[in-house]
Amino acid sequence: MSAGWIKPTGLAARLGALGVAHVLASDLPRAVMTAEPIVRATGASLELSPLLRERNFGDDRGKSFAEIGPGLFGAEYQPSNGEGTTTFDSRVLKAWEWVVASLTGVDGDLAVVTHGLVCRSLCLQCMELQPGTVVPDIFTNSSLTTIEPNSPYRVRLLDCADHLDGLGLP
Repeated sequence: MSAGWIKPTGLAARLGALGVAHVLASDLPRAVMTAEPIVRATGASLELSPLLRERNFGDDRGKSFAEIGPGLFGAEYQPSNGEGTTTFDSRVLKAWEWVVASLTGVDGDLAVVTHGLVCRSLCLQCMELQPGTVVPDIFTNSSLTTIEPNSPYRVRLLDCADHLDGLGLP
């Protein structure tokens, strides 16, 4: 073990056991902080994109859910100076096109590190779900969702955080 190496824990350790060859990630700092340990654990290459950013809440950024109100996830919610649902979902579809195009050049699994509302939008717009599956409004931080690598992109595992057990996280 070298002095600069830290044993991967949580998500990085879980993905380190898989054949992850390339990581696509949001360019926001919290996503990069999640992606970098995965890259170290897998030896995968990393590519960042603003397409995978969380929804832009404009003037509502930093407010609690209680301050914003129950309409946050509604189609009609339009934050001042931010992305409405239609604009956000359109950007997420462009991100999905980029993800799918990236699959062709990867020899191994592709990991995508993004944000909860992006995951939710992808599941609702692009994934085939098992009957009765409920897509959460809020995904668990550092959770894992896995899908089949070919169309119709069936969800195998949704919002799983088993790798966080025993890490002392709330």
